Amino acid sequence: MLDYILVNHKFRSSVQDVRAHRDATGGIGTDHNLLRAKIRLHLKCRRKTEEKYRLRLDQSKLTDDCLLSAFQIELANERKAIRRDNKTLSVNEKFTNFLTVFENVTGNYIAARPTRINIGTENVLKVPDPTAAFQIIRRLRGNGQGIKHIPVQNKNHLILTNSKDQLNRWKEYFDKMLNVDTTINEQVLQQIPSPTFDDDELSRQDAVPTLDEVVKTIGQIRNKKAPGKDDVPAELLKAGGHYIAEWLHEIIRDVWEQEVV
Repeated sequence: MLDYILVNHKFRSSVQDVRAHRDATGGIGTDHNLLRAKIRLHLKCRRKTEEKYRLRLDQSKLTDDCLLSAFQIELANERKAIRRDNKTLSVNEKFTNFLTVFENVTGNYIAARPTRINIGTENVLKVPDPTAAFQIIRRLRGNGQGIKHIPVQNKNHLILTNSKDQLNRWKEYFDKMLNVDTTINEQVLQQIPSPTFDDDELSRQDAVPTLDEVVKTIGQIRNKKAPGKDDVPAELLKAGGHYIAEWLHEIIRDVWEQEVV
């Protein structure tokens, strides 16, 4: 072949189709062919989202009273150091300072030591070919039972061996579980009494959250659950004791009064 279309490696994925038109150059006496390329450019760069490093905790350190006492004292000292500028800061800036200090102090006291990677695992991570890496991982893991080999039964408790029948059974199962036929009786809804609140109850609900409520709420959070967007687990909030409750109460009070989230 004498006719090529040269494309930069960076824009190689933008080429969608290439065709040669032999009859287009028949009248000009040339042995070259007319080439046509269909290109769609992606000018906007796609940025890879970097996953934030999540701090690993050493649960055994949470039972050390001396370590927890030092952890709480360090939090109290850090809060006193930045409390002077709190009057001029916004709610978001106060919460950002809280997370920064909390993460730094936690890393000094309760963070877990990095575990040593197995030599075999380290060699697998260095393999440049993902296919070969996954083959090595499967070989090291052993022959486990795959998902496709898990038996699926029908309504009569008979095992289905055909993959199509298994998919239909799963479809039938979820269709019955998620799509429940319900009928709403309007008369029953009208008989439900509407809740009424007196002035004392309304004033109590509209009042600023107290410190005791914050302490009670922190104590009711369940342990060993996935943290929220701030990556602060419940164990650390409880380990901070009264100092964390006071700090959070200050932020919650500003959110309540300024109506800013």
